[in-house]
Amino acid sequence: MDLRVNPGRLKERIENVARFGKDPAGGWSRFAFTEEEKHAREFVTGLMEKAGMQVRLDAAGNLFGKRPGSAPELPSVAAGSHIDTVINGGMFDGVTGVIAAVEAVQVMHENDIETAHPLEVIVFANEEGARFDNALWGSRAMLGIIQEEELYGKKDKDGTTVAEAMRAAGFDPAEIEKAKVEGSRFKAFFEVHPEQSVVLETNQVSLGVVEGIAGTAWLKAVLRGKPDHAGATPMDLRRDALAASAAVILDVERIAAQEVGRHTVATVGQLTLKPGGINIIPGEVEMSFDIRDVSIDDREKAVELIKDAVEEVCQMRGIAVEIEEIGKVMPVSLSEEMADLIESICMSEGISCCRLVSGAGHDSQVMAFLTKVGMIFVPSVNGISHNPEEKTDWQDVANGAQVLLQAMYKLAQ
Repeated sequence: MDLRVNPGRLKERIENVARFGKDPAGGWSRFAFTEEEKHAREFVTGLMEKAGMQVRLDAAGNLFGKRPGSAPELPSVAAGSHIDTVINGGMFDGVTGVIAAVEAVQVMHENDIETAHPLEVIVFANEEGARFDNALWGSRAMLGIIQEEELYGKKDKDGTTVAEAMRAAGFDPAEIEKAKVEGSRFKAFFEVHPEQSVVLETNQVSLGVVEGIAGTAWLKAVLRGKPDHAGATPMDLRRDALAASAAVILDVERIAAQEVGRHTVATVGQLTLKPGGINIIPGEVEMSFDIRDVSIDDREKAVELIKDAVEEVCQMRGIAVEIEEIGKVMPVSLSEEMADLIESICMSEGISCCRLVSGAGHDSQVMAFLTKVGMIFVPSVNGISHNPEEKTDWQDVANGAQVLLQAMYKLAQ
């Protein structure tokens, strides 16, 4: 049967999700356990029900829509992504995969197709981690690896803990373990997502078949020098924490670009200085490091080189330093079988594709510990992501959804 997605419906629904969480500063700020996220989730719930799915929320805030199969004891063929955003994020990140998954199930529902395996759509809670710096929350909860210190130790900028935010949104943090699932529940999982880079666009390829996802290591360093008068303190007598951090940033760039692997990237994304006066030498700087690679060995090498560089710079400049590892996610290789399936469907649909790796993290890398995962990238115009200007052409969205539809249909027979 020649099943086809509805491109106009995909566009309309992605634009409708964008009604929720519009930030006055531009873009979208739709964070975990907020009213904005709740309203977007309720909208998607309605779409799931129209597509013949039974809907439920788990203890972590993940949303599930399930269309029963003729053999309900069989594992589900699942797909999904997330609807939360970074601060001032874009319209396509995450939402594209959610709406594509709902569309795939709805097309089968409208055509009265009864699959043997149940079909399932998952909207993962708090994938971005923007509110609490705890990315991949919902999928990690499904793996059963949320620790108590994350619930009660992680706070947002207003001092609200994850547990407090959960209670305010109607969830019980004491029941987080109930979100854990067994891998036997799924036959496979798919995720459609914007590429967030320029590989597809540069090579004029319509879709990407993801072979692996880089693992992230997050570090935090606090550099403590001496706050002094900017006019009265000679240059050779200063212990400027901000100047030391500038030297560190250049070292981080050099290490990632020249001293480790081909896929190594490292970023200093946060810098907070004190006291912060225009006429005061900065006495303290807190800085973050995001280090990624698809090779665990190369990533760990980069982490150690960066730690050494921070300590060396600080020792030379008379700056005290504390370095803390605040999070790690393992890199993963995705299923070769699923990649082959996606690639073969692209060929049959006349859609060009290529294989690549993802430098960005996704719930798919956590789901890979539960089941076989196939990930489909759609191009990002100019590679822009996590930005109000991010965009994917609507035909590319439709292409990704069409390949997803066919892949889910084949595996659910």
